[in-house]
Amino acid sequence: MKKAHFTDSQIMAILKKADSGVAIPELCREHGMSDSSFYKWRTKYGGMDASLMTRMKELEGQNRRLMLFVLTQRERLRMGSQTCLSYIPRTVTEFTH
Repeated sequence: MKKAHFTDSQIMAILKKADSGVAIPELCREHGMSDSSFYKWRTKYGGMDASLMTRMKELEGQNRRLMLFVLTQRERLRMGSQTCLSYIPRTVTEFTH
């Protein structure tokens, strides 16, 4: 999985600087990022504080785990397994190993 270049707090600081009136191209050049990254962040995280951003990422992770669980169970049912609910993985890596 690709490692994020910016932390949540850095993203929030960049968005706050933009809200305070700093020109977006100048801000992007200063932080070594593209304009498109900035606009994606603003669309996704605009109006949030750090705690909401953290909570949203936790929920996205939980959603990913649940979707993988459903796909795994569907595949087990398709294969005829009788033990579909015998194992509930706790992390995404448990699906791949």
